[in-house]
Amino acid sequence: MLFVSALNIAILYVTGHRNLPIDKIMLPIAGLLFTFMGNMMNNIKPNYFAGVRTPWTLESEDTWRATHRLAGKLWFTGGLVITAATLMLPSLPATIVFGAGVLALTFIPVIYSYVYFKNHQPQNNS
Repeated sequence: MLFVSALNIAILYVTGHRNLPIDKIMLPIAGLLFTFMGNMMNNIKPNYFAGVRTPWTLESEDTWRATHRLAGKLWFTGGLVITAATLMLPSLPATIVFGAGVLALTFIPVIYSYVYFKNHQPQNNS
């Protein structure tokens, strides 16, 4: 709710002050959201509604825990980097850094969960 409120305030402020680029407000706020969610990621229990929900994490509690431990650290750090970069860089490079950061924060935990699951499966010798 805090995030949505901050976005609404930012949109209203930028609407009244046309000389302020909206990406200088919206992208850092989104980076802070990743930081907050990364901080909460370790506390998420296995479920079908929140977290990195791949078939592998849902099947194995160990995979869920390992994936969310990595994702939490990654999202916290990535959110801080995104926030700092989008505040310091000009608009186009900031947008590119934001997009690349979001892709990395999305795909790294998914790939890690698959590799972890495959490496920690019981071996079936048939």
